[in-house]
Amino acid sequence: MMNSTKSEKGSLASLDLKSLLSILREVDPASALARRTRELLTASLENQPPQKIKGTKERKFLTIGTATANDYDGVYFTIQSIRLHHPEILDEVEFLVLDNAPTGPCAEALQDLANWCKNYRYIPYRSAQGTAVRDLLFREAAGEFVLCIDSHVVFVPGSLARFIEYCKHNRTTNDLLQGPLLSDALEALATHFSPKWSHGMYGVWALDERGKDASGPPFEIEMQGLGVFGCRREAWPGFNPRLAGFGGEEGYIHEKIRRGGRTLCLPFLGWMHRFQRPMGTRYNVSWEDRIRNYLLIYDELGLDPTPVMSHFEEFIGSEPARALVAEAKAEIAGPFHCFDAIYCINLDRRRIAGRRCANASQSWEFSARCAGSPPPIRR
Repeated sequence: MMNSTKSEKGSLASLDLKSLLSILREVDPASALARRTRELLTASLENQPPQKIKGTKERKFLTIGTATANDYDGVYFTIQSIRLHHPEILDEVEFLVLDNAPTGPCAEALQDLANWCKNYRYIPYRSAQGTAVRDLLFREAAGEFVLCIDSHVVFVPGSLARFIEYCKHNRTTNDLLQGPLLSDALEALATHFSPKWSHGMYGVWALDERGKDASGPPFEIEMQGLGVFGCRREAWPGFNPRLAGFGGEEGYIHEKIRRGGRTLCLPFLGWMHRFQRPMGTRYNVSWEDRIRNYLLIYDELGLDPTPVMSHFEEFIGSEPARALVAEAKAEIAGPFHCFDAIYCINLDRRRIAGRRCANASQSWEFSARCAGSPPPIRR
């Protein structure tokens, strides 16, 4: 009996959050299995200290941070490329990896990088999913400056050393710093985004001829893709914590920076990005998230949202676009919009109470930001 209990506990501990929740829906709430399942769920809540943060936070000049979701290969080759081709900077940088899928198949391998990669830190994060979680990289960074990169980017040799040198000569800057994207043919492809709507996104790749000369001076741009961007940590204005899912930050963070600084292209900071995904994307992309994000952004910046609505009505159709716009507008206008997060806690374990919480969140227009938690364990 004792061996059976140990085996059961071990099997439960290996399950992901979705599987544990499925067990609770099926078993007797008073059973030992339900009790053990609730213990595991409670232990996994994000309001407790994370159990698997790896690495030591040490003060460095530059934090190179990346947020990833089930992309071990990308993280591995990006960091190894920096270590192999930019050895002159390694004593001045820390690598910070934010795992936005810490229960996924890549989590253990990402943690293990800390065992042999100097100045590497791994942080699991699942309280929210999406590209805006990159905000946490700036909050957790130990560096004076932060360079935020996608988890599948490589840099031109010497570019990171020049970036550090530039930052050291501009230690009080409030500017957003970016560089030109290179094509797979190793040629300058894009120095910025043109402020145009296209295919459900604000911004179209464009090339300023000045960006072809790596020895040329920095120049101002209106916006750029966020595969690589950096700034002084204390100057970071932050992403809206209500943003969720994929996309919307391009142009938005540039406008926030411009209200106290500049948005610059550094011609020497050349980078390449893996766009092809033959195995498919490993994160959810939805028009619901995209439209909601843009409307949240326009509301925060005090901008007229008409261009957002017009584009999506044309791109995905008037009826679905208007429904998603109405839903997002109702949330923004609702009385709970001022809260960054809302938790509904079912204290008495009954499913009907949980359904009431869900129904209330929909009625009060905050279901997009409502996270449930399992009931406390009564001993």
